[in-house]
Amino acid sequence: MTAETLMPERKRCLLLYFITGLVIGALLAVVVSFWSPYCRELIKSNTRYRQSHLIAVTNNNKNIPTDLSQTIRVLCWIVSNGKHQKSRAQHVKRTWGRRCNKLIFVSWQNDQELGIKPEDSGNSWSKTQAALKYIYANHLDEADWFFRADDQTYAIMENMRYFLYNYSPETPIYFGHKVKDHISANAGYVLSKAALRRFVEKALPNDKLCIRNSTRTESIELSECLENVGVILGDSRDRHGCARFVPFRLNKYLTSWRRDYTIFKSAEDLTCCSQPVIAYNFVMPYKMYLLDHFIYHMRTNNTAIAPISLPLR
Repeated sequence: MTAETLMPERKRCLLLYFITGLVIGALLAVVVSFWSPYCRELIKSNTRYRQSHLIAVTNNNKNIPTDLSQTIRVLCWIVSNGKHQKSRAQHVKRTWGRRCNKLIFVSWQNDQELGIKPEDSGNSWSKTQAALKYIYANHLDEADWFFRADDQTYAIMENMRYFLYNYSPETPIYFGHKVKDHISANAGYVLSKAALRRFVEKALPNDKLCIRNSTRTESIELSECLENVGVILGDSRDRHGCARFVPFRLNKYLTSWRRDYTIFKSAEDLTCCSQPVIAYNFVMPYKMYLLDHFIYHMRTNNTAIAPISLPLR
């Protein structure tokens, strides 16, 4: 075959390739133009869905981002060591403390920025008595539940309200991390309004029911006083037996380590902490901002998320 006959054939092949490319390109353009609006709408609807079910909804005062904020009103009172008021307590106020219905700091040094209610210096038990009497006298009707924490606690208030939704504040009950015969104050505890009333009105005035001048720890004395006036220590674990109030450093739970005096133990170390956890303790200030970011701002892609339905009362 001569060179003259090869040239037209080569041109015909090139022309065929060119036409095939045009056809394929046109088809791709049609497909893209058809799917592009659908994809944009899918992304928008997915974003709206995530925002409605994952991102906390801000109420009218713009400080309590949860849809249960007015149904389950929680007063948070934070015990702060005087020397840590600037280095710790202010970060509680700027992160999770904003989601409390009422936030009070208890210390023996006044601070206008934090709004700290000064108390006389003393052991933790005497400060607890003074703080609860002050809250009873001044803020009893402003909340239904009263959450005690310290300035190293980080609490997820949405999870707390969801957990408390099943309980009436008029039931004398309180929740925390149970150890042996009392609770641990490390991760905090929350008292119902009825429990607070019984403590101030019945337990404190009666030395036989409540020892006010004891040198023992706050958690032991408070548990005994509440028990003596018929206040129930509720079980705060989830249905898997995992802790909602985590009293120790989180890295201790995520390694093969346990505390022997914890009354409840989960099957595996890595599942010790509940998914709807309520509070962590020993959280450094910068970690509070990290937790805020991961819980309220960071999202994963292609994750199927079912809306949470509230339990029946």
